[in-house]
Amino acid sequence: MSSELMRVRQGLGTLELVRVTRLAIALERKQMCATTIVRAKDFSDAFDIPLDSAHETLKAAADRLPYCTATFYGRPVAWVSRAEYRTGYGELEIEWSDDMRNHINPDLRWINNI
Repeated sequence: MSSELMRVRQGLGTLELVRVTRLAIALERKQMCATTIVRAKDFSDAFDIPLDSAHETLKAAADRLPYCTATFYGRPVAWVSRAEYRTGYGELEIEWSDDMRNHINPDLRWINNI
């Protein structure tokens, strides 16, 4: 993860969005695919919060993340291309924007060329 990514994450505005992106970035590096799945149970365990609160946080993140941008080297970049909360599954599916994926995991830059 780039140091620039760590800096812009502070601009997400809420602790909940910072936590969601923090866990999602960690999962992205393990899953190594174009989309990242954050499960409410994993979020609850990672941050020691009640499962109901984890569901609500992931639902809210699905609504807010598509409107979040970061500025890298003077250029605005969308955090995600798509974020969808799957009711009944208790999970948030995040599709990172191409530019953001390059900062999250530079080893995956080849995915952008598929």
